[in-house]
Amino acid sequence: TTLKYSTFFAKKWRLTDMLVEFIGLPGSGKSTIIEHAEKALRKSGLSIHNIGQLAREQAESQSNDIRYLKRYSGRTWLYGCFAFADLYPEVFDTLFQSTRDDFHKTIWAMDFIAQSYFATCVDTKDRIVFIDEGFIHRGASAFMSKRQEQGLGKYLDAVPTSDVLVMVDISPELAISRAALRKKGLPKSFRGKNEGATLQIMTEFLDVLNHCKEQQRSAGATIIELDGSHDLAANSLKLEKQLTLAQQ
Repeated sequence: TTLKYSTFFAKKWRLTDMLVEFIGLPGSGKSTIIEHAEKALRKSGLSIHNIGQLAREQAESQSNDIRYLKRYSGRTWLYGCFAFADLYPEVFDTLFQSTRDDFHKTIWAMDFIAQSYFATCVDTKDRIVFIDEGFIHRGASAFMSKRQEQGLGKYLDAVPTSDVLVMVDISPELAISRAALRKKGLPKSFRGKNEGATLQIMTEFLDVLNHCKEQQRSAGATIIELDGSHDLAANSLKLEKQLTLAQQ
């Protein structure tokens, strides 16, 4: 039986209505689409929340209630990370082992695990929760150069299937040019490389993302595909229609 995001979190915490993960290349416009879509979808009457905001609010709340965290608030994210590991050791171990040779990817992966713990402590029933780069995206990044190994398959089997997976598609060439113009620039794993090497890595990443997308489709996820080169209004309208259908 396929384990969905919402069922996965409901093992310990309260059930959320729908978790929607966004995946795509750096520079594809995921974060911008999410920000724009959240506002548009709220106006249409849907209850939309971002996992990062939910996590921060819950982490702050728990830091006032748990003695271990009261004494030093800097422990909060560490607590969330290992609370998740205690509940879901296979997911934690698989993701940690896949990123341990890259410090920045490890921090990035563990950050989401902590977010997941705190966000799912919130009562999110009847809400749609947006996840910018969740289990699928971060797993794809961790296994960028390991697709042919058993690790990626093992990881995808361990993590829950998305309720809805939104793929923001864009060419590697356009992604590189856009990402380079961002204030934060290219991700650290892409920096310091020549143009040809960067394009090769970006192309490989897109290939793995597409592989993960099809695996999720086969496992029963609802897939929404957006063209990152289209304008925000068009993508938001398509997303609203598709999410409304997915809820029915």
